[in-house]
Amino acid sequence: MKIFRIILITIACAWLHTSSSNAQDYYSAGKEIAGNGFAYKCEEWFCRLRVYNANNRWTRVQMTRLNGAPLPDNPNLHVEYMTGSSIVQAANTIHEIVYSVLSEPEKAMLRKTEGIMEILVYIDIKTGKAMEVEYAFFPGEGYLKIPPEKYFAMEQLIMQKVCVEITEHGKDRNYLIISSERIMSRNIK
Repeated sequence: MKIFRIILITIACAWLHTSSSNAQDYYSAGKEIAGNGFAYKCEEWFCRLRVYNANNRWTRVQMTRLNGAPLPDNPNLHVEYMTGSSIVQAANTIHEIVYSVLSEPEKAMLRKTEGIMEILVYIDIKTGKAMEVEYAFFPGEGYLKIPPEKYFAMEQLIMQKVCVEITEHGKDRNYLIISSERIMSRNIK
């Protein structure tokens, strides 16, 4: 009887593992993921998991003045590099893109978790358009269960639709970054 219970428990565990494999995390530190048109890298970054396209040019480039001079240690936080209204519009657009790309079952799964996603968008200072995208997740959260194809679709839409108005101060940088508000999974629409 004891052996029978062990066999049943083993079968149940194997079944649970198999049935939950579709919901496994796609991402982990040090992993590279390639697909149709994309290649993502994953790395630890300030207690988060950073996922970005391997083709990103600016991910590891220090922000400087356009002439290459370093930025001051104590930047003036009251200087606008992009107009406030264009940043708000860009953040709203990013959120709309996230909600439009995710399927209803993915949204339902995310609402049941405590996941947090932040999207960083690198901005071309000459055009104000998004040129690169990267994602930051707290490890072990629901956003890690979303397939990489969805993030690639978000990335493509963000680069098509997000544009901000650069101020004169902003034109003095080699690039700018906007960050979406943290998108809490339980608040997914």
